[in-house]
Amino acid sequence: MAESPARADCTELDGHAALVVGGTRGIGLAICEALCLRGARVITCGTSAEGIANVAAIASARQWPMEAVQADIRSERDIDALVTHAAKQMGHLSALVFCAGRAWRGDAGETSIEDWDDCLALNLRAPFIAAKFALPHLQKAQSPSIVFISSIWAVTATRRRVAYSVAKAGLTALTRNLAIDYGHCGIRVNAVAPGYIETDLLRQSIAQVAQGRDLLPEIEARHPLRRIGKPRDIGEMVAFLVGAGGQFVTGQTILVDGGVTAKFALADHWE
Repeated sequence: MAESPARADCTELDGHAALVVGGTRGIGLAICEALCLRGARVITCGTSAEGIANVAAIASARQWPMEAVQADIRSERDIDALVTHAAKQMGHLSALVFCAGRAWRGDAGETSIEDWDDCLALNLRAPFIAAKFALPHLQKAQSPSIVFISSIWAVTATRRRVAYSVAKAGLTALTRNLAIDYGHCGIRVNAVAPGYIETDLLRQSIAQVAQGRDLLPEIEARHPLRRIGKPRDIGEMVAFLVGAGGQFVTGQTILVDGGVTAKFALADHWE
């Protein structure tokens, strides 16, 4: 189960119907919880039966209007069916949050063309398709919004992340362009770019390069806030953008990274 909620239930998002693509674990699940805590109805999706059952157990225990369905978000047909189901099940659709994604490791020489295509298909093509199918429903809603979950690698770079960085940079461009094209409909479009967030995926990523060392204390020390993020930190930002606080925010990629990308790390070696 995800970490305990940070705040008491409220009704800020009463009447909102949100589709969270990729919300059965980690950051996605924290986003579902943040929206439900504020009164939104939520439908999410995942690929594993275990993830679907986990969401069902949480929804039942907390009596939240939250449902998870199985879907392959690489499939155009599945995304279309998912959006249609969400709008029909909840009566309307006022928010799309796209959280699914995965990082590919490798520089240009190491990255096969197949891996390049797969990375962009999951991290850029699928969010575009989900937005395309959701937009007709969102145009009928009050206070509609789209939030893409991006990454700090959309605005900076690290070694051996070429395909993933390019995909996330493309997501920033998609965010800006959708915001411009659909602002006249009242649809706000933003991206949230997490930094290092305490999830299973981060632990696996660190383990790949750690060679048995415990790198987490060093990673935390390099953050101005001296910690890495929690999934809740991202959930709270998404809820802000979907809710009343984000009503005049659109076309933005908002970094939620504990200040790590604001820091010129090279200076640490001589100061």
